[in-house]
Amino acid sequence: MNKNIDLGIFISRIAIGLPMLVYGISKLIHGVCFIEDLVIAKGFPSFFAYGVFVGEIIAPVMIIAGKGIIKMCFCLQPVSSNALLKCIRKQGSYRLRQRN
Repeated sequence: MNKNIDLGIFISRIAIGLPMLVYGISKLIHGVCFIEDLVIAKGFPSFFAYGVFVGEIIAPVMIIAGKGIIKMCFCLQPVSSNALLKCIRKQGSYRLRQRN
């Protein structure tokens, strides 16, 4: 029984960490110039843009490895929230459908 729980946790760690790692590698290859522009437009220093590497490369690797999972999830949360807000802004407002 314990083997099944460990396997389930491992699969969950991969399912959470791997997609974010792919986006982080993409930003590592292509650069973060567009994020720098957004950060500067909001009035923050440009080096804040490099914080994306913590949330999209270091945190997913640590989650997959199983080290410091709670701390790394807190690093990953702002990145995920930002992605959700971008989706909401693109589609206009976000409304929950009410069931009758």
